[in-house]
Amino acid sequence: MDEFVLKRIKTQVQGHTSFYYSGLRERYFGSMISTSGEHIGRFVESFDDKNDMYVVSFFEGISLEDLIYDVKGMGPIQSNWWSWLRKTEGGRKIMQELLFQLLKAVDFCHKKNITHRDLKPCDIGGVRTVYGPAAFRHVIATIAGASNMTPNALHRVSRRDVGSCSEARRLTGDGVTGIHVRLIDFGSAVDAFSMQNLYPDGPSSAEQTFSYMPPEALFGNAWLQGPASARAKYESALQHVQ
Repeated sequence: MDEFVLKRIKTQVQGHTSFYYSGLRERYFGSMISTSGEHIGRFVESFDDKNDMYVVSFFEGISLEDLIYDVKGMGPIQSNWWSWLRKTEGGRKIMQELLFQLLKAVDFCHKKNITHRDLKPCDIGGVRTVYGPAAFRHVIATIAGASNMTPNALHRVSRRDVGSCSEARRLTGDGVTGIHVRLIDFGSAVDAFSMQNLYPDGPSSAEQTFSYMPPEALFGNAWLQGPASARAKYESALQHVQ
């Protein structure tokens, strides 16, 4: 059964409408590309109700951020899954497939002259098992050493450690990664139409996440040196990852 995400967006917050315009951009890009992109988040609909706007989309699975980090004590720490992904041969295969699918998503957008502008782990969805919730819970229980846990307790066990045990490796296998990446949240994206109509004051760094800004966004034109022909293209990156 399909699951959905309902996002509520206030039309005004302390007199500012920036969140509302972000919602309008999600609606615009979602209705334009979500049904044609294999690795793009699937938009369903949006509607307005009094002072709120609602955006409905398919739930695309666990985000990469939720898998990379585990929250313990005073803050997030690296998860066992992320450690396994980087340090084992099976993990490297999954990492390669994850990056390949992400590059395909970005390439799809750029061929339509759309720039996402806010790529970060929480906007990379769809990292999920292909074996369904029952098998997924079994993997979680095996990782946690808690096969006798009740269903309610299992839900409290972190899903971030998937892939760190032999059972997860057995389920995913050598040729199956168990992931289908989808790029989500186009509230900061730009194309020719949105720049003219959906950014009242023009695009700015305010719509981007500081920690994940590319150098050209942080340092401006001074960072872009050399001819444009010398800059990396996504087509060549895709070939390298494959």
